[in-house]
Amino acid sequence: MVGRTLGWVVVWTFDDDYSIRPVANRMPGLTFVTVLEAKVGKSRLHLDFHPSDQNVEVDRLLCMGAKRADIGQGEQS
Repeated sequence: MVGRTLGWVVVWTFDDDYSIRPVANRMPGLTFVTVLEAKVGKSRLHLDFHPSDQNVEVDRLLCMGAKRADIGQGEQS
C-alpha cells in the first residue's frame, strides 16, 4: 500500500518484505522489513509526508482501504 500511496513502484518483494522507489531504476528508495520481535522501545524511524491538500489526500487513502486512527493528538490537524 505504501508504494501505491506515494505513486512509487515496488522493485522487489520477498515474503512480507518489499522495496519501493520513485522509478524502478532510480534511488533513493524505501525498504520495509518485517520484524517478528515485540517492540521494546521507541520507533527508530518516523516519516512525515506533506500533501498539497490534506483533505483530498486523506479521502484518496481512505478509498484505497486506509483506516482512521486515533493517535492521541486531540484536535491537532
